[in-house]
Amino acid sequence: MIKLLIILACIVGVVAVYEGILYLLKRMGKTEGQQYKTFSRVVPVKVLKYAFLIGIAVMVLFPFLYAFLLSFKTGDDVFRASPIPHPFVFKNYKRVLSDGDINLIGSFFNSLLYAIAPITVGVLTSTMAAYALSRLHFRGRDKIFGILFATMCIPGVITLVPSYVLFARLYGWTDTPLPLIIPGMFGSVGVMFFLRQFLLTLPKEIEEAGILDGLNKGGVFFRLIMPLSWPAMLAQFLLAFNGAYNDFMAPLMYLGSNKSRFTIQLTIYSMYSSNVRQMEVIMAGCMLALLPSILLFAFAQKYFMGSGISVDGLK
Repeated sequence: MIKLLIILACIVGVVAVYEGILYLLKRMGKTEGQQYKTFSRVVPVKVLKYAFLIGIAVMVLFPFLYAFLLSFKTGDDVFRASPIPHPFVFKNYKRVLSDGDINLIGSFFNSLLYAIAPITVGVLTSTMAAYALSRLHFRGRDKIFGILFATMCIPGVITLVPSYVLFARLYGWTDTPLPLIIPGMFGSVGVMFFLRQFLLTLPKEIEEAGILDGLNKGGVFFRLIMPLSWPAMLAQFLLAFNGAYNDFMAPLMYLGSNKSRFTIQLTIYSMYSSNVRQMEVIMAGCMLALLPSILLFAFAQKYFMGSGISVDGLK
């Protein structure tokens, strides 16, 4: 790893010095027109830049690759210097999936159960709020949005204890998944903000045409605005699902010690107990827990790009 860092530092230095020389010569008027283009091709700067980017990508992906290879090792091979498993075994994944004490599959379905309902309803309610705050005109609209937006500046750790006291003493929801489900169904200020910015890009003529055709505000929203906002809504749904699926603090606070209610993150954490302390087994569980997030991003990344596209034409 140290050798790789030294190589990357050398590449960065070469690219910076060469680009600096080209910039200075251009500012001094020494290289203009065809001469500058010819001089800039003396050293393949693009090759150096791509080599630098590839090196950074390798550094970022190396911990995941190491954990992935570690999940195929045996207990005696875990702390060997080479990351390549010898021998290459699959028993760690088999144990994680079949061990009833770990219950990884059950905790995975718990995570889906706790995440899908609040996210689905929450994104819908956030979209409705974003529509009201961006397209409807009523007294105090901008002030309400300003107050909501200001709450995003409050660190979550500040509301951690009051939220727990509220759910524990007032509602009696501790040791249940209700604190993970019910609050999320009322929407998120972050989702409201991003969807509001998207809705502001939609032409007003769409709403005017719908009203002329006899639609009320609800019909305009559900029949015109929502279909056009689907890419942005799906992008926010994916981001919210990833956050809820990987949440650790809230399930740790509210679900108690009943392992049958654990999410997959709590199950991975509980694998550090005295019963399962093998690092190779824990890494196998981590790789399986990471799989849904990777698949979601791989198959839906186009919606992250499409969510910022504005509508320019009318039918």
